[in-house]
Amino acid sequence: SDQLVRSDLAARDARHDVGQQIGIDLHFAGRIHLNCQLARRGLACPSSQANFLLAQVPPKAELSAKALYEALKARGILVRHFDTPRLGDSLRISIGTRAQNQRLLNALDDLLDDVSAAR
Repeated sequence: SDQLVRSDLAARDARHDVGQQIGIDLHFAGRIHLNCQLARRGLACPSSQANFLLAQVPPKAELSAKALYEALKARGILVRHFDTPRLGDSLRISIGTRAQNQRLLNALDDLLDDVSAAR
């Protein structure tokens, strides 16, 4: 009976570990995907192991990091902008769910397309 309890606990621990690993793998995949998609839109992100990316808006971009921050905020998408000399050209973007990340990317597409069309 004691052996059975230990076996059951070991099985539960193994399922928990697998569940955690799957969550970590999904988060990792989401970070890689988001990083690639931001780069395709001209926003460079240094390599990260964190739950966020620091996306740098190029100096020649039509919209500044602050303008993107404000426009995303108006759409209900929250990213962080730091109005400081070293980070003023960057947005801190948390890794979200697949749907949240896609919503961000769609909004960026709309914003960047709007600027291109206005030229």
